[in-house]
Amino acid sequence: MFGVHDMPASVGITGSIAFVDIDGPEVILSLSGRFWHRRETVLGRAAMWLNACMPEIMEVRVENMDALLDYENVYDDITGELLFQKDKKAPDFNGDRETMEYQGIDPDPINYALIKANDSTKSFCFAARPCFTTKMNEQRGLYVWELPDVLLFHVLTYLAPPTHRAGSICHIACLCKAAQNELLKKDDRQLWEILLQQDYGTAKEEDRARRIPKRLRRSAFYRVQDAHRLMQDNTEIVFYYLSELSSGATAEKKLSKSRLRRLILDFGPTLRINKTVSSGGLYLVEVCRARKVKEATILACVQTLVDEFGALVNISSDESQHSRQTALCVAAVRAMPSVVKYLLSKGASRELRSSGRFRLHTQPRKSVGADNVTPLQFCQLMLDAEREAGAANEALKDLTKCVNLLGKDAIK
Repeated sequence: MFGVHDMPASVGITGSIAFVDIDGPEVILSLSGRFWHRRETVLGRAAMWLNACMPEIMEVRVENMDALLDYENVYDDITGELLFQKDKKAPDFNGDRETMEYQGIDPDPINYALIKANDSTKSFCFAARPCFTTKMNEQRGLYVWELPDVLLFHVLTYLAPPTHRAGSICHIACLCKAAQNELLKKDDRQLWEILLQQDYGTAKEEDRARRIPKRLRRSAFYRVQDAHRLMQDNTEIVFYYLSELSSGATAEKKLSKSRLRRLILDFGPTLRINKTVSSGGLYLVEVCRARKVKEATILACVQTLVDEFGALVNISSDESQHSRQTALCVAAVRAMPSVVKYLLSKGASRELRSSGRFRLHTQPRKSVGADNVTPLQFCQLMLDAEREAGAANEALKDLTKCVNLLGKDAIK
């Protein structure tokens, strides 16, 4: 809420204040220093400093982090520091530094207080750290996690695309404990139901189709988790079958528009088409790589992915360091001018760089590779390699068209 203050405030004689925790609308600060003889004065000054530097504060409380357990030694759970020592003589609060050190007590890090045991007249020395708990002014605007569910979902539509909104909510919940309690632990919030219906619609319909016993019912938050995992698995499965179609092993397994649509609708319709799968492949790039398929068929499949299922044209595959390609680069190097023209009309960038290796069209036994080049540069390399291999100009007309399409407005 305020971040961490780099400059601690000097109070009392050697005391200082430092932030130790921020918990929702409350800020907890620790106070340390050698000021036991003017405790109330120092605490008052610290409270005045807090109110001066943070006008939003409406209440300041002073609390002691006491953990006294009768006669036993008490240690800090985190640092292991000895806080209370059995049979330790109490320090003289009016004594000087030498007296404190003579008694075997370090006077600097902590503020000492006299505490008597419950069933003894003997006094003990206990290291009590005063802490300030400051409560923020309640007259403030709503935090984002306090917005009504419908309004918060509307805000999320601007933050992230479908199937990514659940992750955005989890990032908001990590801001503080108040956000976590409000977004992840409240059962009466309808936000996860809205997400389940809008981003994972099929999961909602399946839940309504069958009656679930009350003891087996899960909250919408956990059902969104299940739907998200199922969507990720289905994305991998569809890509596997798509790669089988793109390889063109048999005539029955060749890529076609109808087979592509049926495949996506059978496992979807909610799939992460614009995310690389575990192998690094990408739907749009895989379609452009399809073998033994006519250019018109590839164009129809690309149009289906982009226009019907929302595929983005400026995302690269990521199989390896030397195999990262955009759909525009693959279409250009494979000499498909109609696909290149369509991708350019949809905003495909000529500047995104690709890496990979492709076989020559006229000499499949030969290949040409490149690293970190633009589609135009890769296409020109392929054209030069084809000419060196003895290809006729008639056989290179489509590749030449791709070079011309990519060369338009390339130099401004």
